[in-house]
Amino acid sequence: MYNQALNLINKGRKGYFKGLSFNKPILSQDLPNIQHGTYYLLAGDTGTGKTSLADDMFVFSPIEQIVKTKEAKLSILYYSLEIDPKIKEVKFIARKLYDDYGITIDVNTLLSRGKYNISNDIYDKIVKLEPYFSQFDTYINYIDRAVDRNEFENILKKDMLKRGKLVKDGDNLKVDTNHYYIVIVDHVSLVKGNNKKETIDSISSEVLVPYRNRYGIIPVVIQQLNRGMTSNERFKGKRVKPTMSDLKDSGNPAQDANAVLAVFDPFKYEQGLDNYYNYGDIRKLLNKFRSLFLIKNRDGNANTHYGLDYVGEVGKFIERKGIK
Repeated sequence: MYNQALNLINKGRKGYFKGLSFNKPILSQDLPNIQHGTYYLLAGDTGTGKTSLADDMFVFSPIEQIVKTKEAKLSILYYSLEIDPKIKEVKFIARKLYDDYGITIDVNTLLSRGKYNISNDIYDKIVKLEPYFSQFDTYINYIDRAVDRNEFENILKKDMLKRGKLVKDGDNLKVDTNHYYIVIVDHVSLVKGNNKKETIDSISSEVLVPYRNRYGIIPVVIQQLNRGMTSNERFKGKRVKPTMSDLKDSGNPAQDANAVLAVFDPFKYEQGLDNYYNYGDIRKLLNKFRSLFLIKNRDGNANTHYGLDYVGEVGKFIERKGIK
């Protein structure tokens, strides 16, 4: 076993474990990039932007890196059980307009809903993005219907074979170790089953964990926090901090995960905002600030906090430096 551990250390010295960036340098000091065989759980209350954060960190950032460097293969299997993938793509277009042109525009405006309309200039810019998104979309396979535990595993295994993460070698399966294979579940409470907790636990412990360990997949599970966690009665006079006990429906995915992150909107809690975690008076930022707590990190430092500027219209998160 020592020799196997030493082999891993030597592979690290050769750069094998650099991982894919999720474009959060401060967070990367504690959670070193997207790694093969690592299970991430991202939790948040309704409306905090947890899906947008997952897309920011585990969709946009790794795709951008792979497109630029071509240094590895990437596939994303996305169980988008809450958001229509077509609407998600509109949000991705908004994000790209922001990154390339500095344009802040939301989904309602892009779809010209109600009183909203997009200008001819913005429409022309969207049309010019077609080559980018033709390539972008090749990395993602969406599943947009509720599935039970068996369907979940069957879809996963077929997709891994189809996209080359697994390769048949006679009666055996070989793993392409240079292929980052991310599985996003948004959100896990929407899976199908007579007993929600049992279904969630089975998918996590009987599918995601063995596939992580055996094939090196990268699960990214999005989970709701209990709505009552920010009640003034519970946190009166204290700074709010989510914990794993606040997870809705089941605590098993958090137990299975290598890392647990919780995104939090402190403005739902009205005390302690004048110098929130040394970020100054965040009341001035209104709905443009989010807290990110690393509440579990199996392989490194945990119980840490990061301030994020949140451009909610386009789903972009930017790390904010605290006041020293």
